[in-house]
Amino acid sequence: LFDAGTDGVKAGIASGAACATGPETAVSVPPVTAGLWTVSVAKHYEGTVWLDGGVRDRYDAIIAASVAHGVMGGYIFVRTDAAPFQFEKNGIRYATYRGSASEEERKEREDNFPELYPQRDYKAPEGLNGSVIISGSLEQMIFEYNRALRTTMWYVRAKNPEELRKYGKLLPLSQTGVEELKKTTLFKLVE
Repeated sequence: LFDAGTDGVKAGIASGAACATGPETAVSVPPVTAGLWTVSVAKHYEGTVWLDGGVRDRYDAIIAASVAHGVMGGYIFVRTDAAPFQFEKNGIRYATYRGSASEEERKEREDNFPELYPQRDYKAPEGLNGSVIISGSLEQMIFEYNRALRTTMWYVRAKNPEELRKYGKLLPLSQTGVEELKKTTLFKLVE
């Protein structure tokens, strides 16, 4: 694609929060793995790489930023007050969330662009539909992600995201190591 003149590519498949491609089709390449492979080629063309999903929290976003130039992160945004399709149930605000390859999303595309989809119902649905609780404001979420990214950059002495990709090193972790990193408190508060 870079030889053909594209400026950037998307890497990874089957990692989004509402994605069912892996279980449905047995096709899956995690975004960080795909990103590492793709970035190794893209750097020879000065091309950009975006990771396809897999960002569920600040930890995932920082890992993505250390590998690629950008990431698709619908799940982090749908949990904010900026999410479309909001509703309230029992005093709790929710947003409808559906995977881009879900049955409903596919049917909507087919109905809106029938000339692009002459063959209907030929693919298995690869996305899920559901609702998520809206947990805060978009402004606060961006502030928290930006603060976490800046702190990470400070640790590796990176002045910008490009230096983070250059100086940050991804090391393999055991499952226990991953679980330890994702703990948010050292103790439980007693109410």
